[in-house]
Amino acid sequence: MNYFELQENAMSLFEKFSYRNKRVLVVGGATGMGAAAAELVRDAGAEVVVMDRGEITLEGVRTIYVDLSDKHSIDQALAECDGKIDALFSCAGVADGTPGIERINFIGHRYMIDQIFASERFNQGAAIGMISSAAGMGWEANLPELIEFLAIDDFDKATEWTVEHEKCNYMFTKQAVCAYVARMAMPFLKKGVRINAILPGPTDTPLARDNADSWLAFGKDYRDEAGVEVSTPMEQAGPLVYLCSDAASVVSGITLITDVGFTSSAVSDVFPSAKMIVNFLRGVGGGAAGGSSNAPQVQRSTATKADKPKLPEVNPETRMLIDGKLVEAENGATFNNINPATEEVIGAVADATRADMQRAIAAARRAFDETDWSTNRDFRKKCLIQLRDAIMEEREELREQLIQEAGCPRMSTVRQQLDASFPEALDYPIGLMDRFDWEVELPDGKGSQGEPNARRIWKEPMGVVGAIVPWNFPFEVAINKVAQALATGNTLVLKPAPDTPWSATFIGRIAAEKTDIPAGVLNVVTSSDHLIGEALTMSPAVDVISFTGSTSVGQRIMEKGAATMKRVFLELGGKSANIVLDDANLDSALMGALAVCFHAGQGCGIPTRMLVPKARYEEIAARVKGIMQMAPYGDPQRADVMMGPLVSAKQRDRVLNLIDIGVAEGATLALGGNRPSAFENGYYVEPTLFTHVDNKMTIAQEEIFGPVLVLIPFEDDDDAVRIANESRYGLVGSVNSTNIDRAMSVARRIRAGVMSINGAYAHGADIPFGGYKFSGIGRQNGEAGFNQYLETKSIAWPIPKK
Repeated sequence: MNYFELQENAMSLFEKFSYRNKRVLVVGGATGMGAAAAELVRDAGAEVVVMDRGEITLEGVRTIYVDLSDKHSIDQALAECDGKIDALFSCAGVADGTPGIERINFIGHRYMIDQIFASERFNQGAAIGMISSAAGMGWEANLPELIEFLAIDDFDKATEWTVEHEKCNYMFTKQAVCAYVARMAMPFLKKGVRINAILPGPTDTPLARDNADSWLAFGKDYRDEAGVEVSTPMEQAGPLVYLCSDAASVVSGITLITDVGFTSSAVSDVFPSAKMIVNFLRGVGGGAAGGSSNAPQVQRSTATKADKPKLPEVNPETRMLIDGKLVEAENGATFNNINPATEEVIGAVADATRADMQRAIAAARRAFDETDWSTNRDFRKKCLIQLRDAIMEEREELREQLIQEAGCPRMSTVRQQLDASFPEALDYPIGLMDRFDWEVELPDGKGSQGEPNARRIWKEPMGVVGAIVPWNFPFEVAINKVAQALATGNTLVLKPAPDTPWSATFIGRIAAEKTDIPAGVLNVVTSSDHLIGEALTMSPAVDVISFTGSTSVGQRIMEKGAATMKRVFLELGGKSANIVLDDANLDSALMGALAVCFHAGQGCGIPTRMLVPKARYEEIAARVKGIMQMAPYGDPQRADVMMGPLVSAKQRDRVLNLIDIGVAEGATLALGGNRPSAFENGYYVEPTLFTHVDNKMTIAQEEIFGPVLVLIPFEDDDDAVRIANESRYGLVGSVNSTNIDRAMSVARRIRAGVMSINGAYAHGADIPFGGYKFSGIGRQNGEAGFNQYLETKSIAWPIPKK
């Protein structure tokens, strides 16, 4: 049942029940969802008491002042609110930075509930409704800390614990709500009282508007995709009021997700270990894993061949684009395209010969030398706009092709694989063409005899670009190279990886059929032979190689290209370090562990080394393990899957071999490390965590390109910087700290081309991406990326005498 059906059903039931003759207490009812809940139950016939420390403007209710950060205020408010209670709505909440947030968001609510029970003021059959938040998702990963915290019943001691453990923040308090509802459901039912909660996504409340940049922006891409707006307080309050009504009298102990958007990705049959949740409810166990220390305990569908879902139909382009025409290979050969999730052939594509590649190179050379493409910026801009608009029209077709040939989860296509990179990849260079300084006027100089000279700097295209792209983000990388190379006036031969040819032939077909791009300006050559691309590196007719891929291939390109003095842009491998300083907010920083599960860790910039304080190593290791156990993986067609398969059997076997090396070298395999038994087919590897890792180990130095995280301890900031820089790579790095100046200081010392502070995202069409050391030469995107496709010509001439 989707959210809209759920809401429709809930409101239909709402019309069939009433709160007549019931007494309802709403805490936090001045604004937002609390005020909406109070209005709903008032209109349903209840006697309503509203408590808040803010001004309560709702008519027809009794109002009482309460400050949830002060237990004496709570006692006084409850004394003023005499009589029995049929329903309690605990809705008050404040944002990070508010003094007393740990009490206002949770401890005060729990104290009030305890006091109502102690005074026997809940009627039999009463219900409690609480409000968590999207920030509360993932609470299962923090079970050890939540169990410890919830065991402290005393108001003041619980407050002291949150301060001591640095948990006075919004995320932890909302996770505590989810854990409290799960933990207390059975004890409360024995007393005749139900407890439930809702977990709303972004909601248009005054509190959310005060934090709009982070709160209301959360999940915006998903809501845009679904075509829905941010929820209103009344829309969210409806399900909460329903859960506390007699219509839901059999429901207790649940936290109901009540919004579309990012949170909807958790509504599935892929959940963390049932054993872990049951043990938590029973108050036993308590390890972060909630089960064995091996593979993650995740329930997954095991569909048989008979009930295996049918893949969406796609219409891929199987031909190459050479000299303006969509053509087969010279000898008619093709090679199969394999779906990594099923290991089945999903189609074929032209298998180029060396002669085909030479024809494409000759066409690109001729188009650059003999047409006005390199000088006619207005025409280039028109063609690129046509390309952008035509791809937009067929974006959903491209999405389905990407999922099937790359094995990338559907979730990833609404991010970097597709929607987060396009149409910006074309929009940025199209706009930059008008802003860029194609000609720079310098101050007058002097000639050899002292005569005055005018001086200029001209920017001109390099010529023919050979673009070689990888299989992990095939469209995203290809479209960025195509856009910037063509916008700067070059012609191009695009060579995709054999594992993912359709993304490139899709671009070729669109260019041929729906744009005015002249013949030879853009060519797409597909081949099962990786060495076919080497013709681009060695041909004297090619001026520049733009390559994204492994460091070893990048080194070979430099070596082979030296004979013809190739200009090279190389975006290569990485072994990025995510540094979690000792003052970091662990609730958010440790979620970075899930990055290795995004697209099965197949990303050069993914932080695969997590550096954590040695003094808290074991605690953090347990929490990271719990977090990684939550990662939903499986069929990439599903919207709730974060991690699909590796791209090929070869890549899967390489990853498993490196995992074996990690074990052999003495690292502790804390999680995963195997092919999951739930899948008969597909190139899957379990989310894998290594602990007790020395940075000199192979798994800490080699780019694994799989769902493998290594956890490395450090002593202090200097030690963390040393470990992070103790790598031949220098692509991406991350620093987490509550002190932004401290984080910036550490970031400046990391030898990497891209740095992230506290999870910020330094990636996009307008910002350069590339690395230091063995991570490459040059930059993709931004003005720096635009410039690398241009030659610089300096020119001077005498100024005529007047």
